[in-house]
Amino acid sequence: MLVIVAIIVIAVVVVGIAAYYVLTTGEEVEPTPTPTPNPVEGATSMRFDVVVNFEGDLLETDMFTVKNLGTSDILMRVDQTDKDGLSFVYLMNQTAQSAWANAMDTGFIDDSANFATYWDSNYIGKPAVDGYMGALANWSGTGSYEYSSGDYSYVISSIVVDPDISDAAFQPA
Repeated sequence: MLVIVAIIVIAVVVVGIAAYYVLTTGEEVEPTPTPTPNPVEGATSMRFDVVVNFEGDLLETDMFTVKNLGTSDILMRVDQTDKDGLSFVYLMNQTAQSAWANAMDTGFIDDSANFATYWDSNYIGKPAVDGYMGALANWSGTGSYEYSSGDYSYVISSIVVDPDISDAAFQPA
């Protein structure tokens, strides 16, 4: 019985203090928000589109498809349309150090001699994917994500985390 009375007294005191605070300050106590988990952290594959603008003008649109993230066996496909409407497809295989390119649907050519150039590109290579994945750390997990860096602005959309991607997507047709 004494325990029940003590609990009631404590509850009345807590409610009284909260009511006094609200009445005297006019502010409600805000609960501490629960942190939102990063929706792309730990992803092993990704699919997303990126619209890149420079000083407000369209620079390019890229569709990234990436598999085996977090490994040394990354497969990457970038379907790109530049500001003039010209289309390009780049296929990269990190393990094989291979690169294939297809300009304006003329057919794929083996450009593995230039693998490092493609792979290290800030626009279509691993640094680009790393940058977009870093930006998506701030993404809510739904819809698109927009951000700017200097004179560049980016809209990342059609974001799919861990899609099931066939290896055929990374092979020249």
